[in-house]
Amino acid sequence: MPPTPNPDSTNSRPTPPAGRSRPFPWFWFGAFIGTLLSATGLGLAAWAWIFINEDLSPLLSKTLSKELARPVELGDVENVTLNSIQVGPSQIGASATDPTRVTAETVTVNVNPLEALFTSKLGLDITVDEANGYLQQDPQKGWLNVDIPEQDKNKNNKFKVRLEKLHIQDSFLTLVPVSKKGTLLKPIPVKNLNGQLNVDPVTVDGEEAQRFRFELAGNPTGGGDLSMKGEVQPLSQVEVTAADTNDGVKDLDNAANGSSDNLADARDKPQNAIATNLLIRTTDASVADILRFTLASISIPTDTVDIKSGTVSGSVDLGFRPNEPVDYSGTLSVKKASLETKAIPLPVENISGETQFKGNKWTIDRLKATYGKIDTVAKGLVDFDQGYALDATTKDVSVDEFVATTGLELPVPVVGNFDAIAQVRGPLDSPLITGSVVATDPLTVDKVTFTTASTQVIYNN
Repeated sequence: MPPTPNPDSTNSRPTPPAGRSRPFPWFWFGAFIGTLLSATGLGLAAWAWIFINEDLSPLLSKTLSKELARPVELGDVENVTLNSIQVGPSQIGASATDPTRVTAETVTVNVNPLEALFTSKLGLDITVDEANGYLQQDPQKGWLNVDIPEQDKNKNNKFKVRLEKLHIQDSFLTLVPVSKKGTLLKPIPVKNLNGQLNVDPVTVDGEEAQRFRFELAGNPTGGGDLSMKGEVQPLSQVEVTAADTNDGVKDLDNAANGSSDNLADARDKPQNAIATNLLIRTTDASVADILRFTLASISIPTDTVDIKSGTVSGSVDLGFRPNEPVDYSGTLSVKKASLETKAIPLPVENISGETQFKGNKWTIDRLKATYGKIDTVAKGLVDFDQGYALDATTKDVSVDEFVATTGLELPVPVVGNFDAIAQVRGPLDSPLITGSVVATDPLTVDKVTFTTASTQVIYNN
């Protein structure tokens, strides 16, 4: 007999314990939100990919051309990520007023696409690898002939793009000094160049502008280390007016002296007026390279002295302002240098010592050198405007060494040793040398011995 069903039992599901809620609505709500966020994330990622892969490269070329005020041509796209684009061989061309140019094997641009999406602003962080640059000095603006472009105020632009940082890695730079006469001088190649350029937004006369700050370091092919640090700052109208006023005084002086020089046409317009500060540091670099760079930068003729050898360490601080002489100062320490100059017949060799300078006045502190067969210690002042004011001393020089050095022909045999003190005065190209010579031991002249002897000398080329 089959069992009798229990009238109290039912086929319904067990009743959940009291106090436990159903998870079903919250599960689907969370799934919906997760799906929505995932779709949003995928959409943003897709937009970022399309933007970087298709829109960034032409936008970059246009922006850099405007930011640098010169044509920029980017190579083919080689690699793309969600926040960067890498292109192949590229170049920055010369402008109408500046022959500076750069080619690069690889250019990588890092961006934040979400910043562009949510703020309509896009900051560029660019890295340039294996670049080859050409930088020619400008007679008026110095080494950084930068035209700071006006900011784009077109409100129809989709994004406000701005170059923020430019990194330079494993690059090569050719520096070309220009003489006061406008002649291109021997280039100074620099290898292993690394550094960074920062572009900062500033406000000048209530308008948006840009300031460039940079640091570079490399190795001149002539030897040693070279670093450059500086900034290019746009000037306000007040500063430009002050510079023009100073220049107007100079124009009046020129007119009074019968000079036809007039710099009015060369004065910078306010939007192009810049101030440049440049600090050069060097360690064991070629004296010829650094002196050529320095003298050209401060508009001092470079053809009066021919540097043959030697190394130099120290620093040079340069300041360039519109229509004003270059403001410069520094300290240089020279080792084992040699030079030739038209002012004296023989080369000066084994030059070692230190000089401090401010403006065109160079103070010489115990500079040791060899002239012919005579060792000399010099100190005093070299003024590139007024000439020499140097004192030189020699110790225990034999008559034979003196004759061999000066080419003096003695009518009778002379044997002995002497000390000498000389004063070098007058223009750089034709100084007057005077001094005294005192015998340090008995002097024999044609078999006649003098226990004491002295004389005065004068030499003018």
